[in-house]
Amino acid sequence: MLPLRCGHLALTVFAALGSAAACHAARASGLQPELFAAGTISTRDDEFSIAFAPDGKTAWFTKRSPTTNTPPRSIICVTHLVDGHWAEPEVAPFSGMSNDFSVAVSADGNRIVFASDRPTETSPSPSTFDLWQTDRTGSGWSEPRNLGAPVNTAANEA
Repeated sequence: MLPLRCGHLALTVFAALGSAAACHAARASGLQPELFAAGTISTRDDEFSIAFAPDGKTAWFTKRSPTTNTPPRSIICVTHLVDGHWAEPEVAPFSGMSNDFSVAVSADGNRIVFASDRPTETSPSPSTFDLWQTDRTGSGWSEPRNLGAPVNTAANEA
């Protein structure tokens, strides 16, 4: 999520929305914008790229490490809506070892696609980001798999 300034309004919008569209929508609606899940999902940290399960009760988002002298690290976090409040986020079971970000959830909620610089058999030290997929299993999520060609190329897919 990105806090943006639009005129006199402080907006928090999803990264998928352009700032001009968000400003126009806020002005047209007359509603006051507010932080989403302030203190739990929207914190002083660097959170962005949120996606929701079809039922709206699970959210995955990216959290980036604060850094001043080392490269930043991005992980995918997951949280669940419990009794009307978002629970404390945890690192998603398929994330945390590489730079993972930009989550997309399938319409049925059984598949997640995300960007990562994790190693592959052909590229043990990747310098670009590929798209990866994990599938819901009976006990959680499968080991992520690289989507390969023609989706992934030698360039960045993120």
